[in-house]
Amino acid sequence: MHGSKFRPWIIPVGLEMNILGTPSDAVSVLNSGMQFGGGVEYELYRGIVLGADTRYHYSTSNLDGTPTDGLNAGGYVGFKF
Repeated sequence: MHGSKFRPWIIPVGLEMNILGTPSDAVSVLNSGMQFGGGVEYELYRGIVLGADTRYHYSTSNLDGTPTDGLNAGGYVGFKF
């Protein structure tokens, strides 16, 4: 899609390190995991893009029996250079 204003993208797999804790002085836990995702970008004007993405976070362990896996989505305005 070279030269197109519309550009999809994917994250096949990404390594992530998560620090899970509370905003108090309680103990924080380091948790590793993987991330998968995809999104789209549309070039509004030369060098300015509008995009949206969704990502799934897979953690290798639970925090005190609570699963920490999750799905999130977001949008953004970016600059290409």
